[in-house]
Amino acid sequence: MLFSVLLCAPSLSHASRAAAERVFLEGHELFARGEFEAAASLFQQAIRHDPEHLSARNYLKEVTFLLLKFQGAASPPMSDLDAAAPPAAAAEPGQQPSTALEAGASASPGSPSSDLSTASAEHGSRAPPPQGRSPSSTAPAKRRTDPRNPRSRGGAALGLGLFGPSLGLGGVVQARPHWLVAIGAGLGGLMVIRGGQESGAFGLFIEAQLLPVPWRLTPLVGVGLTLVVGSLAEEVDERGYASLADGTGRLLPYLSLGLRYDAPSGFWASGGLGLVPAIVLRSGVAIPSVLPIPGFRIGVRL
Repeated sequence: MLFSVLLCAPSLSHASRAAAERVFLEGHELFARGEFEAAASLFQQAIRHDPEHLSARNYLKEVTFLLLKFQGAASPPMSDLDAAAPPAAAAEPGQQPSTALEAGASASPGSPSSDLSTASAEHGSRAPPPQGRSPSSTAPAKRRTDPRNPRSRGGAALGLGLFGPSLGLGGVVQARPHWLVAIGAGLGGLMVIRGGQESGAFGLFIEAQLLPVPWRLTPLVGVGLTLVVGSLAEEVDERGYASLADGTGRLLPYLSLGLRYDAPSGFWASGGLGLVPAIVLRSGVAIPSVLPIPGFRIGVRL
């Protein structure tokens, strides 16, 4: 009887290892296809058949990591497997002990690290979005105030101007580093026919505006300079405007007062008066004064 038991023991151990290897290969195929939960179950079965199957243990650790990272699943129980695992064999003198990961990689069809990268690339779409703030909560808070103050987003603006520093019809470009301030520049002009000849004036201006109310409709206060050139530039002197420069051009400072409206859709419009210093003659006496020039603009915010 004792002799028969001794003969059967090696065959039972070989059958157990063969079953462990077969179950491990099935689990490896599931791991490669991204079926991590089923693969983890088969790796556990392989370890129960053969507690010394290092490849199954290494793959079980890798698939547990994937489940925790991509699916938030709980780690498969390892306590019973660790209890059943025999102590590691002592390394022979003069031989460096290899890690379990290196031993499993040499005995497995493919290393867990390489299969991990492949499985992550193939099945990364199954991973849920990372836990944290939802897309709606990550939207900047300033966008929630845009309906009241569309200028709060800052940025730039383009517009068309009529009269004012544009003289006639012109364009303007604005930069808004803050909802309170707008800095702009533009170019405009007008053409007239006098005595059968065309005459014109062109204006190049720069300005800074203060928009003090954080709402769609706000008062507008600004200062600027306009350089007037062309055949009609001499009329600046005839009308009494106080120019800061003579010669081919006239440099006119101005103070602008008005209103500006900004729609949430991106449209904006403004209107007001530009007050230009002037010298008015009354009874032969030069009297300092200001002359108003109306101006209107419409445009879009960028």
